[in-house]
Formats: sequence, structure tokens, C-alpha cells
Amino acid sequence: MHSRRGVSEVVSVVLVIAVAISVGIMVTIFITGWTRTQLSETSVSCAISTNYDIQDIKYNSTGFNNTLLIKVINDGKSGVYGFGVTVSNGSEVYRFNSSSTAIGQGGISSGNRLGQKQTALITLNLTAANVSIGFGQSFRTTSDLEITVTNDACPAVSSERNAVTSYP
Repeated sequence: MHSRRGVSEVVSVVLVIAVAISVGIMVTIFITGWTRTQLSETSVSCAISTNYDIQDIKYNSTGFNNTLLIKVINDGKSGVYGFGVTVSNGSEVYRFNSSSTAIGQGGISSGNRLGQKQTALITLNLTAANVSIGFGQSFRTTSDLEITVTNDACPAVSSERNAVTSYP
């Protein structure tokens, strides 16, 4: 009778090491390709050169006005446009995208971007947006209020602030 022998211990260790190295190489190739794809996306590349800040927010509740005036400055290298606004008072959240009729873009558009170190006055007419007066009244106490300004040029970047002053 012939005795059959299995693979020697040395050969099996070498095979296990070879398989482990092969799997490691395949994972490295996959991760490298995936990372390059992610870094080349517009959201990441635009975020590097896009930076804007909310300088001031004022709220007018006199008469029929129920308006937020938001002053934005572009501190980045890329021009921005298409401002949207999210308003939260701690219990309610209202989102207005750039195409909302309640938002005045201050002359800024995709063809006339807000350039570096330029400012724009974004207006949000809360009455036209059918935001309740009760919500508007809460602007007088700003401890829970948060305003976030988004943009269409680089949706990965936004600016937020929670200090609102009333006028007149």
C-alpha cells in the first residue's frame, strides 16, 4: 500500500503567507482607487477653496415685515452663489433652498458670483414663506436660534450663526 502524505508544514506556511500577501495587495489596490475617486469629486475639491462667513443677521418684525437680513462675506478663493437658508429655533426647522421665492439673493447668481472678499445681503421673507408669527416672535430670544446658509456652488460648505439682532 502506498502511504499518502499531506502537504508539509513548511509548504503550508508558505502558502498561507502567499495568500495573505495577495489579499493585502488586492485590498490596497481597491482602497487606493476608491480614495482617488473620492478625492477627485467636486465636493471635496471645491471645499478646499470655498469659505464664506455670516457677518451679521438682523430680524425685522415691525408692521407687515417678518424678514431676516443676512450679511455674507466670501473669505474663500472660489466665487459662491445660490444661497439657501435653514432656520431653527430649537423646536422647529425651516429650510429654504436657493430657488425659494422667499429668498432674495442680493444680485448674486451663477453668472454673477460673490467674489473673494465681497459681501452680499441675503433676505429671507418669512411672511412670504408662510412661517408662523409665533415662530417669528421667538427671534427676540436668540438662545435657541440657529441660522445656516448653504450655497449651490459648493454644497459641501455652509456657514452657521446663532446671533440675531432685532431692528428697528
